[in-house]
Order: sequence, then structure tokens, then C-alpha cells
Amino acid sequence: MAAAIPERARTGFWSYLRGKEIDFVPSGALRWWLLGLLVAVFPANVHMAVNPEQVRGLVLNKIPRWALWARLPLQPLAMLWVWRATRD
Repeated sequence: MAAAIPERARTGFWSYLRGKEIDFVPSGALRWWLLGLLVAVFPANVHMAVNPEQVRGLVLNKIPRWALWARLPLQPLAMLWVWRATRD
């Protein structure tokens, strides 16, 4: 049955359903979940900037060290964006 439905239609259908899920999540719950996620990931980003050689799979030839440090100040900005975007 799935082979009869084109791949593009199937992925569009699931994207539509995922988008509808966000409509049912109260913005307050979404706010705290996203802020918690950003706070939880921040120590890992600091560790990656301080000790990049300890991170498995990180290719230092492709990602410059300054980029690892440059994303740290962007995380509080992302938190501020989430806070403002999810206001009631």
C-alpha cells in the first residue's frame, strides 16, 4: 500500500501532522521545554569549545576552533528568542 503513495505525499502528510502537534501544545509548556533543552545542552557546548580533542567524531580540520567558541554567546540569544516567541 505504501508503495502506491508517492514519497513526496507521504513526507508531506507526516510533516503536516507534526505541525499540527505543535498547535495542541500550550505555549507555556513549549516555552519551558525549549528553554530546558537549551540550558541542558549548554554545558556540552562549553565542553566542546574547551576540549575539542576529547569529542569523538569532531573533525577539527573542518570546524575551526573559533566557531566552537562563537556559538556560546548565541545560546542565550536563542533562549531570549524562545522566551519572546512563546509569549501568550
